[in-house]
Amino acid sequence: FHEITPFTGLSIRGSVGVDRNTGKRTTYLPKTTLYGAKESGKASISTKERLDLLTNVVATYSTKLVDKHSFSAMAGYEFQRFEINGFGATNSDFLLDSFHWYNLAPGGAKKPTVFSSGGVESMASYFGRLNLSVSDRHLLTTTMRADGSSKFARNKKWGYFPSMAVGWRITEEDFMETLKPALSNLELRISYGSTGNANIGYIVTGK
Repeated sequence: FHEITPFTGLSIRGSVGVDRNTGKRTTYLPKTTLYGAKESGKASISTKERLDLLTNVVATYSTKLVDKHSFSAMAGYEFQRFEINGFGATNSDFLLDSFHWYNLAPGGAKKPTVFSSGGVESMASYFGRLNLSVSDRHLLTTTMRADGSSKFARNKKWGYFPSMAVGWRITEEDFMETLKPALSNLELRISYGSTGNANIGYIVTGK
């Protein structure tokens, strides 16, 4: 990540993250097992790769107003891309158990299995937040998100999710002075908003 401060109160932070995972699974059921005896030995091998890319840019501005009033604003953009690929094969009816999964070709199954799969998903988000504090007692927060996913139909890729919250920091009131040694912070907060998700699985690009 990298962060800059063009002037007092404003900071801009950008970050990039990459996460790559590779997995391999191998199995062999010998003829000495109940299921392996039915298949006359069964071998399988599969691999799976996943690549996640995340990048975002966030700008934050905060300032003190008169007395104990303060204001802050945040705006940002985020992009995520996920790729997944897999491949595998199985065979059975082996003459010897010694082949294991190292060599599937000697298997005599009538229909040995070979499969592959892949999926790609991308998401983009614009978001912003405004905070206003009056006398360190009365708080107002408004947020807005616009999230788009490649999974959805062309004319329905974006969703918009607003929210608002108001708070009252009761411990800052004069009548709470006697309780401050025992109670560091007491706040009443009410919020309302909407949210969503794109958890509908990957888009399969090959099989």
